[in-house]
Amino acid sequence: MNIKTKKALFVCAAIVIGSYVVRSFVTSYRQMIYARQQAVTQRAKPSAMATVPKPIDPLVTDAEAMGNLSGAWEGRGNNPARGMCNLHLELKQGDPGHYTGYSRFACISMGSMLDAPKNANTMLSLMQSITPDAAILTGVIEKGAIQLHTNKAIGTDMNGCALTDLTITPFGAAAVAAEWKEGTCQGGNMMMQRAAR
Repeated sequence: MNIKTKKALFVCAAIVIGSYVVRSFVTSYRQMIYARQQAVTQRAKPSAMATVPKPIDPLVTDAEAMGNLSGAWEGRGNNPARGMCNLHLELKQGDPGHYTGYSRFACISMGSMLDAPKNANTMLSLMQSITPDAAILTGVIEKGAIQLHTNKAIGTDMNGCALTDLTITPFGAAAVAAEWKEGTCQGGNMMMQRAAR
């Protein structure tokens, strides 16, 4: 081989090797630019999500502030419309701030208690004057109280009245205040304590 041919082969080999090196360099550079863009995009996504605050559900906030009132509650007292009453309420919290209630109301008319000594059949008279009724209620926390509404009423009092709405308000550490409505009838209120197990 003569010198010209050797030079030509050397130049060709240099061009092939040079093009391979340049192509490798360009490919590496492109990969590096792409990786940087991906990293910037990945960093931007979480920060964009972090800047959008989650909406605060006031019902959940109120439920956390009130605490869970689930459990059995018992109250006794005089009600002008019904007489001496016993209210039993079982509360169950589903989702925060959402409650289901099961109430049992049993009242005995004061008139029947006063007439009992005159009546020969005292026990029968007392038993007939007891007016038990029950209700299944559902509701949510509103303005610091559980507002329950009757889904199903079972029975009525001696005047044909049944519980339609019941408001349960925390009262101190171990009690609740119960206020109820009975449609067009009078309604009432009483203090309730946790029922003994």
